Amino acid sequence: FHKLRNNKKSTSSLWLYFFYTFNGLFLAWHTVVKTYAISDLLAFLSFIFLTNFLFFNKKPSNLFWAGSFIGLAFNFRATFLVLFILEIIIVLFFSQITNKFKALLTLILGALVISIPSLILFFKNPGIFLFNNFTYHQIWGKEIVQMGILKKITTLGKFIFYPQNLFLIIFAIWGVWWSFKKNFKIGKVALVFAIVLIVIYFLATPTQFQYYEQALPYVLILSTGLFVTNSIPLVNIGGANDSRQMKLNTYTNYNTITLELTPFEVQNMVFMMSAGNGIYLSLRNNDDKNIEDRTETRKKSKE
Repeated sequence: FHKLRNNKKSTSSLWLYFFYTFNGLFLAWHTVVKTYAISDLLAFLSFIFLTNFLFFNKKPSNLFWAGSFIGLAFNFRATFLVLFILEIIIVLFFSQITNKFKALLTLILGALVISIPSLILFFKNPGIFLFNNFTYHQIWGKEIVQMGILKKITTLGKFIFYPQNLFLIIFAIWGVWWSFKKNFKIGKVALVFAIVLIVIYFLATPTQFQYYEQALPYVLILSTGLFVTNSIPLVNIGGANDSRQMKLNTYTNYNTITLELTPFEVQNMVFMMSAGNGIYLSLRNNDDKNIEDRTETRKKSKE
């Protein structure tokens, strides 16, 4: 995810990653023989490929990998099947793509291919498969573990006010405001993912304290949103919704390029073009707001 986004102040976001990595719930439940660690990783990878497809690169492969990773996630932990349905809804109703049927087919195909082993087990014995994955939890939740609405609210409150979580959640609330103000679309998708997971685990019985930890990766996106800017060079052809990521190597050749120059800079360019073998330009990062002081440069050139 850091590969796609660039931080204005690295120190302002890296310490948030630090607080997540050394979060007590993260350390306690990602180091045991449970499905939390692998399902969290796979679902978050799906989130990355989905947002990359929606906002940066419309390649079908991004959507296929999004489906594949969320398919792996819900094969490890059935809860993430709801996130797969959420991704389908996002692609159908909230994406700005022309061929939504093709995109939806690609997403479903990615999840379907990766789910073939589970489908084989299902068709071999549907009764045992459904009992192990669904019925057992329903019986355990309704008949063995009794948990009223008040206790559910208390458990959610414990998660929110857990000191290491509270710090991230406060920044996440601020990040929600910032995402809507600055139209930070990745933050909006992260917000929906986090809310859906929290609602699912609130409705589940019993509601375990550690379940809510699986929403933290998306809370983290909102927490760092204030310090993030889009630094990926984009090219636009047909309008505001027709932007795509530029594929830039270290050195890229251009047929034409337009520069805004002062008269002094024009003279320098003419001199360099006539005296040299070519001009090499470097692209400034979008979030680089530093204005170079050229006074000394101009003094030296006049001398």
